[in-house]
Amino acid sequence: MKPYTFSPLFAIFSLVLVAVAMLSCSDDSDRLPCLTCGQDSKCGDGWYDASTQFCYGTMAVYSKCGGRDYSPSTQFCYDNYVYDKCDGNDYYPSTKFCYGGTIYNKCGSSYNLLSYNPSTQFCSGNTIYDKCGSVDYNPTTKFCSGDTLYDKCGSGYNPLSYNPSTQFCSSNTIYDKCGNSYNGFFEYAPTTQFCSGGTLYDKCGGSSYTPTTQFCSGGTIYNKCGGSDYTPTTKFCYSGTLYDKCGTSDYNPTTKFCYSSSLYDKCGGLTFTPTTEQCCGSSKYTTSTQFCSGITIYEKCGGTITFTPTTEQCCGSNKYTISTQRCSTGNVIETKCGTNSWFDATNVNLRCQSNVLETKCGTTNSWYNSSTQFCQSGTNTVKDLCGTLTYASTQFCQSGTNTVKDLCGTLTYASTQYCSNGTVRNYVSVTYDNKTYKTVLIGTQTWMAENLNYDVEGSVCYKNQDSNCVKYGRLYDWSTAMSLPSECNSTLSTSDTECGITTPHQGICPPNWHIPSNEDWNVLMKFVNPSCSDNSHCAIAGTKLKATNGWNSNGNGQDTYGFSALPGGYGDSGGNFYNAGIYGFWWSSSEDDANNAYSRYMIYSSESVYRGYNSKGTLQSVRCLQD
Repeated sequence: MKPYTFSPLFAIFSLVLVAVAMLSCSDDSDRLPCLTCGQDSKCGDGWYDASTQFCYGTMAVYSKCGGRDYSPSTQFCYDNYVYDKCDGNDYYPSTKFCYGGTIYNKCGSSYNLLSYNPSTQFCSGNTIYDKCGSVDYNPTTKFCSGDTLYDKCGSGYNPLSYNPSTQFCSSNTIYDKCGNSYNGFFEYAPTTQFCSGGTLYDKCGGSSYTPTTQFCSGGTIYNKCGGSDYTPTTKFCYSGTLYDKCGTSDYNPTTKFCYSSSLYDKCGGLTFTPTTEQCCGSSKYTTSTQFCSGITIYEKCGGTITFTPTTEQCCGSNKYTISTQRCSTGNVIETKCGTNSWFDATNVNLRCQSNVLETKCGTTNSWYNSSTQFCQSGTNTVKDLCGTLTYASTQFCQSGTNTVKDLCGTLTYASTQYCSNGTVRNYVSVTYDNKTYKTVLIGTQTWMAENLNYDVEGSVCYKNQDSNCVKYGRLYDWSTAMSLPSECNSTLSTSDTECGITTPHQGICPPNWHIPSNEDWNVLMKFVNPSCSDNSHCAIAGTKLKATNGWNSNGNGQDTYGFSALPGGYGDSGGNFYNAGIYGFWWSSSEDDANNAYSRYMIYSSESVYRGYNSKGTLQSVRCLQD
């Protein structure tokens, strides 16, 4: 209740009374007292101080309330404020208030007491509450919702209110009701149930879970697999994919796999058949024919034998030790003997004696070192190699040259000698242009036993290499060999005196020597093989005239007469060279026509000597014949 407030009419009336009192100030007791003179006003039979008191009902004097008069029959003064009485009763406004004629205690603490509407409110524990319907209640244990009283939820000193339309209390705990606005909300048993997304579920082993991503099986909560439930006793989930358990175990499918209820590590992400395969590093292998060492797969030797790859290897279907053995042609395991020799230890004809490999010589008890010796076929005799060559019982190794020669009958001969049809003869030499040439007598003819190496303008070494001149002699076109002008390569000798051919024709040969004519070559052929009747092709002559070495693919001859023909190849005017080691060509002084001349040639693959004609511009070898 607010303090009483005077109306404007009452204020005007009070001012008029004061003015009258001031105007009538005198000693006359019948007049009103003069306030300005300090005289009192009269109330009934008494006087009062109008500055601090007032007269009520002409008989009673009251003290003013905060300088104001009031109606004591319906009002009272408290702490200089005027209050309306409560149904005729005064009260203590600092701690009480009047409502509907009834005095109530104010609500709150001593420094903040508040009035309230007792028809709709009540005070409890110094706090104002709205009534529940029209009923007071104990706010510490109850609360109101929708004009209905509910017990608060919780134990101890701080039980809680809740929203009964969407919540409920169970075992002193507040829960949201389950359901939705369309189908309504309902309570449930939180000890055995839970609500998710408006749907009620039974708890799993006493625990709630997220039904959209989880499920319950056997009282245990599991995460769904790719959004689906499964049977955890027989299946498991990995990265959103469902797998069968391996026996009773889960596993990591990226690194392991299951086979016959047992777990195995994958091979670089690959599965395999453990009964027939195994893992080696990141690859798999077949155990029946392969094996693993470190992280490398190896084939078994012969499909059955394993080995130690750092010290052993396969040779066919067997293994061998790398440090002391090797695998040779035909999958034969050879054992090292000394530093450079190898042999098949299972071969009874081979042995290693004091780190020297020895071979049994025939059926004898003799052994030889194959690096320096050989067993001569037919005699079963151990012989020293001739350089690197073996030789037959009809041959010998010429001392000083280490050259294999045919016996001359039954005789050997020195490098200063030669065999001419079974007779040992001494070489006769001729010196020309500071070079010495061996000569041989074959029948009635004396031939140079080597190709001419006379350095004259127009001559060349095969492929322009000096070493080939030493080996094969020089190559000449026909006019150079004939010592004629170059235009004679395209001019017939009978049509130009400058290109004339004499008989015999010296050409570039030494004095008393000449370039052999077709007839000269024919004489040689007839002597070497008397049955030669075709001058263009003389069989066997090549075998008898070829040197015993220097021809490709073992196309060597017997050098029966010491002629020692070598395959010097040939060239052309364009600077190209061909077939050294394969062909030997030798000029004759005989022409075929203005552009071609005859020559004799031999081939590594033939035993014959051939006659042909070639362009005079061809570069060929020269053999000189003594006049």
